[in-house]
Amino acid sequence: MASSFAPTGEIWATVPEPSLWAQVARATPESSTLTQPGGDSAEPHAYALVRLLEEPRGMLRDKDDQVRLFVPDNRHWRRVRFRGFDHLTGFRFGDDPDAGITVMSVEMRGGRSASSLACVRHVETLARPKLQELMVELGPFEESQLAWREQKVIVHSVDGVFPWGFKRIGFSSAWAAFPAYETSCLVVGAAFRHGKRPELARLARDRFIRDTLAQVDARTTTVPFRH
Repeated sequence: MASSFAPTGEIWATVPEPSLWAQVARATPESSTLTQPGGDSAEPHAYALVRLLEEPRGMLRDKDDQVRLFVPDNRHWRRVRFRGFDHLTGFRFGDDPDAGITVMSVEMRGGRSASSLACVRHVETLARPKLQELMVELGPFEESQLAWREQKVIVHSVDGVFPWGFKRIGFSSAWAAFPAYETSCLVVGAAFRHGKRPELARLARDRFIRDTLAQVDARTTTVPFRH
């Protein structure tokens, strides 16, 4: 995992111009489905990313309603379980998939009071061996922050590549640690597949920071768990 950081200037806070994706081929509305949000577009993955840039937000939640997220085009996200690591819940946008979201809780070392910065770095330390095992390549991390419940929350974002058979799949990702519990944090992250339009994946990632991470709703005072 990369260890260098670069400032973002909070670029994610800027709402992009729709002209940046005006040339993406649209799908007929009825063709967008859970399995293929991009529908019958000639560029289904690119149009799926456009949906994540244009569609209004709606709610996603774990099955016990312990955490709520507000995401674009919520009707086309499916709740799923991801293999290989412990987490509260996950969501997938399309079967390919075009994007994915993970929600987990992370306990602070030594039972210390929850801190966003310490927690986000702790979860990255825990993730490093798994990423190395999967041969995931990451670029420089970018660090920014947002306000959440009158607290400062650290956001890390990165572009990366992981091997899949004979392919190399690029993605843009962001995650944040919320000091929602006394000695544990809630960690919420997402990845957006590049396909042939990495610039759209980055814009979708930035909207996720701006419109989803900034309004994460942790609904319990105790650490959530998977029933």
